[in-house]
Amino acid sequence: MFANDLKSVASLVKGMSKVGIHKNKLDDFYRAQASSYNDFRSKLLAGRFDMLKKLCIREGHSIADFGCGTGQVLDYLNPTFIHSLERVDLVDICSPLLDKAKEKEKNFMNVNVVSCSAEEYRPDTLFDRIYFSYSMTMMPTWFESLRNAYRLLKPSGFIGVVDFCSQPLLTPVDLPTKMSFFWTKWFQHSGVHLNRRYQSTLIGMFETVYHEYFTQPLPYLSFLKAPYYIFIGRK
Repeated sequence: MFANDLKSVASLVKGMSKVGIHKNKLDDFYRAQASSYNDFRSKLLAGRFDMLKKLCIREGHSIADFGCGTGQVLDYLNPTFIHSLERVDLVDICSPLLDKAKEKEKNFMNVNVVSCSAEEYRPDTLFDRIYFSYSMTMMPTWFESLRNAYRLLKPSGFIGVVDFCSQPLLTPVDLPTKMSFFWTKWFQHSGVHLNRRYQSTLIGMFETVYHEYFTQPLPYLSFLKAPYYIFIGRK
């Protein structure tokens, strides 16, 4: 497992290219670490199970994962419960990670892997729940993606977001600190762009059901605790 983690660490150290088409940059960045993605991200990406619990997903619901990666978030749900859902759409543009997500698709008749950007996705249905799990900060068109999620939610449907942030959202202004500057630069190296506008837009677009901040020690660098937040909103 440690050897697999090294593949992900090496990719993170190398970073994501700053030039080129976004999909190509994602494919190049994740290709070498696709096989180790789930193990390493389970240590790095906290709060996903808590987000799912707070989304209150029920049998018969239709759900969509925008920026699904390998579809690993589904691992937090019981397979029997997944079968009870009306529809599960896993949406992403990164081919190496979607190849892993397709392995899940084979096990469920109601799981659909969709190679498409979140802002351009136009299914023939509306959803009870849509979530972004550590994906919004990697979307250049995050606002358009969020607007599309709003359009695709049923009335009173829930949106869920769990993602990194530089620091808690303060009102009325965000006060820069050495650590917020550090995290912004740290994540930017891997194509993750921290911005307080994500949360302020969510608050303005949806009725806030839950919004909280946490920290998570980095794998093998436990003295560094990355800040992240969970947001649940109602349309």
